[in-house]
Amino acid sequence: MSSYLEIADGEVGYRGDGNNHTKYWLDLNPGLNGQPWCACFVSWCLWKAGVLSAIGGSAMYSCTQMMNKAKAQGQWASNPVVGSLAIYDFGSGSPAHVEFVVGTGSSLTCIGGNTSGDYVARKTRSKSDIMGYWHIEAAHDTYVPGTGNSGPVDVGYGTLVTAATMTITGADELVTARFATPRRAGFTS
Repeated sequence: MSSYLEIADGEVGYRGDGNNHTKYWLDLNPGLNGQPWCACFVSWCLWKAGVLSAIGGSAMYSCTQMMNKAKAQGQWASNPVVGSLAIYDFGSGSPAHVEFVVGTGSSLTCIGGNTSGDYVARKTRSKSDIMGYWHIEAAHDTYVPGTGNSGPVDVGYGTLVTAATMTITGADELVTARFATPRRAGFTS
């Protein structure tokens, strides 16, 4: 099974019709085809990966709905991790956009839909544009952006992971994952 980040990465370059009509709406909720689709894209990637349960089991179609669910589940955070959802306000104070975090540092690398002129795109983003992060249960710290390499961390379901070093099959380098806070592993292959 592909990870949701691999699926999102594979969609980079996809373009809607310019009027918010996309294959993502057609798969998840055709009646909403024509509406802004960043949250639909996130839900679609999770659905295709078989981990829609990471956001409560149902597709979500609004950034506000996603932020409220994250807060209600105690998964709202001020620090990003690879695999979390970045909820943007672009300085407005209201949720306006959502993307997957695929790289962290002084800025973020994210993949999102309904951006860059109705495309799915990988972008470098300023952290100042972000309200917060939803650390969804399926967050994948083994993803290497642009390589197509990701996969499960085989430490057993429910094992508390505080730091790990792993080699990703096919990767050109050793990847060291250090988690800001301990996280429970629950990946399946």
